[in-house]
Amino acid sequence: MGLFYPKPYTELRVYFYIFFAMQQYPILGIDLGTCYSCVYAYHKGSIEPVPINGANTIRSAIYVRDGVMLFGSLAMAHAHNEPDNVFYDVKRFIGRTYNEIGDLVQRKNYQFSIMQWGDVPVFVVPSSQDRNSYSVCTPEVLDSYFLKYLVDEAQNYLGYQITDVVITVPAFFQQSQQNTTLAAAQLAGLNVLALFHEPSAAALASNLPPVLELRHVLVYDLGGGTFDLALVETKNALYDVIGSDGDPFLGGSDFDYEMCKIIQDRLVQHGIDINMWNRQKISRLQDLSEKAKIELSTMKSTYIDISLIDSSIECDFDIYRDEFEKAIFPYIQRTLDICHRLLQYTHVVLTPNDAILLVGGSSYIPLVRASLEKAFPNTPILNNVNPAEIVAHGAAWYCLDMYCSKHDPPLQNPLPCPVIHPIVVHSVYVQFGNNPPVLVLPSGVRCQTVERKTYAFSWNGVRVKILTDGDDHQAGNLRELDTFNIRGFFGQAVIEMQMNAKGELEFSYGRQGHRLETRIVGFQHSISMTQLNQFTQRYNLIKKCKNDITAIFTQKQQQGRVTAQARNQYNLIMDWFNNPKVIQRASDDTINRVYRENYYDYFARL
Repeated sequence: MGLFYPKPYTELRVYFYIFFAMQQYPILGIDLGTCYSCVYAYHKGSIEPVPINGANTIRSAIYVRDGVMLFGSLAMAHAHNEPDNVFYDVKRFIGRTYNEIGDLVQRKNYQFSIMQWGDVPVFVVPSSQDRNSYSVCTPEVLDSYFLKYLVDEAQNYLGYQITDVVITVPAFFQQSQQNTTLAAAQLAGLNVLALFHEPSAAALASNLPPVLELRHVLVYDLGGGTFDLALVETKNALYDVIGSDGDPFLGGSDFDYEMCKIIQDRLVQHGIDINMWNRQKISRLQDLSEKAKIELSTMKSTYIDISLIDSSIECDFDIYRDEFEKAIFPYIQRTLDICHRLLQYTHVVLTPNDAILLVGGSSYIPLVRASLEKAFPNTPILNNVNPAEIVAHGAAWYCLDMYCSKHDPPLQNPLPCPVIHPIVVHSVYVQFGNNPPVLVLPSGVRCQTVERKTYAFSWNGVRVKILTDGDDHQAGNLRELDTFNIRGFFGQAVIEMQMNAKGELEFSYGRQGHRLETRIVGFQHSISMTQLNQFTQRYNLIKKCKNDITAIFTQKQQQGRVTAQARNQYNLIMDWFNNPKVIQRASDDTINRVYRENYYDYFARL
């Protein structure tokens, strides 16, 4: 009869597909990982990975020397010969104080140098031109270089400029870490539409078929440096995050560390002491440990050839998966304990209708799946996703939706996105003057939900502190986010707080019934460029003083002129120069005076 016009209808669908495929949507979803990163874009009608250096994932590593920067595997290629110029695991340091990461630095045996400036960790970058010349940079500066590289590579691949990005962060990130990540993106010149929690991004891209009944998805995200957990309620195309938990210092790099210990124990059995190895050999050992860990995800054993580290050592052996799994089992058990804690907190019991979603490269380890199957035998584990790329996929989809929605009128979204409601993970408190802190924004509240408090007293002006709970979620262990003064006024006082769509914490205050003043809490760079330059100059001065005094001490020692008293003096002066308070507070005149008194007036006269 020809009444249904099948051909024109088919052609219309083709025209729509061609239109959306040709339309440029200049967005990126960036999974900025501890060990590996991934970038997705909307390209040619679908969301697809952006290959960088020939692969869909890139090692989160940066090589810096004399203005030259290399990234990913190109950076790691220099780790064997120039380990102090290759920086990685930056995500574990960003937005944290030096005291918070001090134990991690000691345990991980990083080959690069980290110093303390105030309470901020800074990376020390050696120069190849002068052994006494160094520069320093903060974690957000390194991250800004890396983010800019990712976007530049994506633009080269896509053939057009990127205007908007969504960057994923662990749900368990502290607000200071989110703020500093935004600062890094700002330094890179990026317009960030949102910081998106990694488990939420994964749930969005999980390919779950829409269902009419309510179901729960436990998102188990075991990455390179963090463990993130989220419980998501889903019905039809609606995703509600109802709880989050995790461990910010648990991930694949800890498994590398355990593998390294296994190899070290084997070497001791062969009479080899790695404590005598230099940084280059230690770097090769760490690289070998990571490769062995990855190989044991698909093989029952892995072959270790120590001659790859030192050609003069003839030593080889096999390491079996059972041995490796025994070493990392306490970490996996820790993740299971967190799973049970979250389910208990949310009063949810997983059923056969629910699902477990594995995310992160470390979830490829067979022990992870086996342990989850044993702990939750009736709940299926999804198999239709790529754990290493799913977060970036979800971030790009979310970015596409936000990009279309921000226009007036909104653009037609070629890939309609399910609705997802992330939540506030860390409770936020406000303290006025010396009064006790008051909970204003509790954990579990949906992002973009405004929480309000009113007060019956009048202010003549008061000092305000914004505080948040720590990684342990204990109200007694609050950490300060920001401190500022607010103006005085008379009348009913009102404060409001919310986590906005971008991931920023908004604080509003004023008189009830009047327009409130709003500020972003804690959004500032940790160290100014002036302070960084000052630190660099001070560090180089101290390094030169130490090298000169060590040289003359060694010379006098070879001449047999060093007494026990002189040796004690040398140790004392080295301890003084190594004290972080010296580089932070001592003036150049003081440092030079101490140098002269010890070099010329003491050691030169021995």
